[in-house]
Amino acid sequence: MELSELSYTTEDDDEFYRRLIERAVEVVPGAQGGSVQLNVPGTTKFRFVAAVGFDLAALQLRTLDLEHFFRDAWDPNAKILREFEVDSRTPEVTEWLQTAGRLSEIMVNVSGPVLANGRPVAFLSLDNFEDPDAMSETSIEMTTVLSRLIGELLRRRALEAELRLERAAYRHLAMHDPLTGLANRRNLDIAISEALESAGRRGRPSAVLFVDIDDFKEVNDQLGHEAGDQFLTQVALLLSRAMRAGDMVGRWGGDEFVVVPYRLESPEEAMFLAERILATFQQDFEVATSVRLRARLSVGIGWTTDSSAEPHELVRAADTALYEAKALGKGRAHLNKV
Repeated sequence: MELSELSYTTEDDDEFYRRLIERAVEVVPGAQGGSVQLNVPGTTKFRFVAAVGFDLAALQLRTLDLEHFFRDAWDPNAKILREFEVDSRTPEVTEWLQTAGRLSEIMVNVSGPVLANGRPVAFLSLDNFEDPDAMSETSIEMTTVLSRLIGELLRRRALEAELRLERAAYRHLAMHDPLTGLANRRNLDIAISEALESAGRRGRPSAVLFVDIDDFKEVNDQLGHEAGDQFLTQVALLLSRAMRAGDMVGRWGGDEFVVVPYRLESPEEAMFLAERILATFQQDFEVATSVRLRARLSVGIGWTTDSSAEPHELVRAADTALYEAKALGKGRAHLNKV
């Protein structure tokens, strides 16, 4: 029950294997030390992932091949062993096991493979260093039970890991634009609210930058929507590179992007960031075979020092500033205060 609960409560594999071997040494009669070896996927090799009574770092310098084990790794039942010589081991492997694995000190061993779909995926090995008769039938039974339990726990952990990855992927899809990979509007709404709240607590100003591609419709009309998507992706990439550490950039929709900057102290600093964005796009980039274009952008800045300002007010100020920048001739930045 303890190991089963541990499997549920920790995602840390190292902690899981450490606790597992510690518990095995405690409950299996005669065990004074032991190790868990895990199969390297796609190979016949096993790496040490946890140990009691051994130098784990030294054990992890090499891997064991199936032919190096003391016993048949395909037999699902645990066995007691007192002879540990294997002809197939190289001198290097033997020396490593003599030092890191204390091979000459082991008086008796009980071990069992962890099988999945009929093949060994792990190995539980328990040792006694003092009494060659320390292991009993009870040791065999308990090691067999533990090996099977480990197999079930490993299967469960693999399924849980897959579920975590799927959930993370769904969360990412829910919060990011599928074309550019940037934060989507929902994500940006949250970021703007949190930035305003944080700035309000600290008595700092807040800003939002709206970035729009001038005359983007012409790209779609002349080159097609596939080229338009490539154009948007390139703009997103360059815009991300222009940001400072802590700034958040996302796609608001269509050809419009939003920047939630981290800690701007003055309107001048906000304008400087906007000019930095515009300067980033002073070069052509390829959007289709043999077609190179240059993006021309306009930037609208919403700015406030009002700690009670609402997110929609700051967004509206930035949106209005963007249209004013376009009305002034495009390719420039404009700032509105809330």
